[in-house]
Amino acid sequence: MRPQSGAGLGLLLSQKWARLLGGGMGYSNKADQWSLFYISVPVRHIQTEVIS
Repeated sequence: MRPQSGAGLGLLLSQKWARLLGGGMGYSNKADQWSLFYISVPVRHIQTEVIS
C-alpha cells in the first residue's frame, strides 16, 4: 500500500467543477484498503437528426 501524499488540491478542484456544472462529488472507502471518489453531473439528452 502506498503512503498518503499530497494536499488534496485535486479533489477540491474536482468538487468545485462538479458543483459549477450542477452536480456533486462523493466518496466511498474501505479502511486501509481503497478509496473511490466519484463525480456526478446532470446531462441533457439532445435529439439529433441524421441527414442523408
